[in-house]
This record gives sequence, C-alpha cells and structure tokens, in this order.
Amino acid sequence: MKRKSFASFLMCYLLICLLQASNAPLVKATSEQVIPWGVRRVHASAVWDQFGSKGEGIQAAVIDGGVDRTHPDLDDNIVGGASFVEGKNWWEDPDGHGTHCAGIITAEDNDIGVVGVAPKVSLYALKVDEVEEGTVHQLALAIHWCIDNNIQIVSMSLGADDDFRGELLEACNEAYDSGVLLVAASGGKPPGQWIYPAKYPSVIAVGAVDSRSLRWTDNPTGPELEIMAPGVDINSTDLGGSYSTHFGKVVRLLMWLE
Repeated sequence: MKRKSFASFLMCYLLICLLQASNAPLVKATSEQVIPWGVRRVHASAVWDQFGSKGEGIQAAVIDGGVDRTHPDLDDNIVGGASFVEGKNWWEDPDGHGTHCAGIITAEDNDIGVVGVAPKVSLYALKVDEVEEGTVHQLALAIHWCIDNNIQIVSMSLGADDDFRGELLEACNEAYDSGVLLVAASGGKPPGQWIYPAKYPSVIAVGAVDSRSLRWTDNPTGPELEIMAPGVDINSTDLGGSYSTHFGKVVRLLMWLE
C-alpha cells in the first residue's frame, strides 16, 4: 500500500467503486434496508466498531459523470461538488454511473434501500465527463480541486487506455505529495487492459472479485494491482430514487480528447 494511515485503512474499503454501467433493471426502495454483499464481505461494520466511525469527519470525492443529489439515500451525505464540463452541473448524472458509485461509498444508514461502506462520510461529486466523453485536462482540474479543497480521499471509477504522461500524471503526483489518497479502477475494458490513472505509482489501483471471492476474469494483472475488492453484481443507488445491480467492474473508459 502506497500510504498507510487511519484514512487509508478505512477508505480503501470505503471507495471500492468498481461497477460497470449496465442495463440492469431499476427498482424502488424496499421498506427494509439491505446491506449489499460487498459491504458485508469487507467487514465494514467491524471497521465501524473498531474505530468508532462510519466516516464522520472524512471528506471524500467521487470523480465521475455527476451524482443525483436528490436521491433519498444520498441527499444528507452529498455536501457539494463542481463541474468541469461546460454547461453542465455536477448534480446532473446522465446515465446513473456516478450515482451508483456514490451509493457504494456513502448510501445512508436510514432503514431504506441500501447502506454504503461509509454512511457518514461527506461526499463531493466532481463531474468530468458526459456519457464517457471527457478530457485529461478536465480530470486533472478535478484532482487539483481536491487538493485545494482539503479532500482526503478520491475515488475514480474511470480511466483512459493511454498513458498521458504530463498534466494527468503531474496532478496525481501532486495529490500524493499533498496527502490526498487517490483510488482508481484498474481496468478491464477491453478485458485485461490497464487504464490510467490507476497504473500510476501515486494512485492505488483496485481490482474486482465476485461474491465467491474469485477474480473478475476481465481484470488486468501485474505488480501495480494493490488491492482486490467486491466489484461484481453490486446493488446500489441509481437515478430517480431507484436502485440497481450492476454487473462487472467499473471501467468507465473515457474517450479522452486532447
């Protein structure tokens, strides 16, 4: 692990956002809260008990395509955000991907829907793409925003298949030097292919396992892969106050435009 501290110990579990957008059916909240299998598998409740915290006082950010701030399982924990896409607001999520990832992190412990691994964390939504189209510059700006706004942990369930050594790498290294923990999906779209920024040394690269603790077959391998975590068939928040189970690992492969 590149950085060891209470925040990294806790949040490496809290920011496992490795879900691929799919055509999964949307369902309304049930009258009884469900604890997703991934939250149980990483023993989140044991971490809560050991440290006496469910993420209180932690400022986290999810860099994605936006988050639905009105979702009843997220509205108390989404505390702000920023958009780096011209003409779009950070709370506009066109396909539900960012909202789904946000729920894995911080769906509220409120007796409905699902509960996230850090149901008390303060989460910021940073919008850098619109339906998988974004730029390296937008992502780098979002990372710099995290540095400037005292974000402690950043989840990036996205990436590019080219190694843009320049602005993006510099932003990741600056975040690392500033004490910001960057966590990113390692890849898998196409199967076995690494994506960036996960492969950079200054970013914690996460792979996916299923409910049997078997490696997701499309996941890339190599010494850069630092941690495996639940990432297949995860139930979480979706658009319009709904919930869905997504299949596979997030590999929101952005069409980076230079």
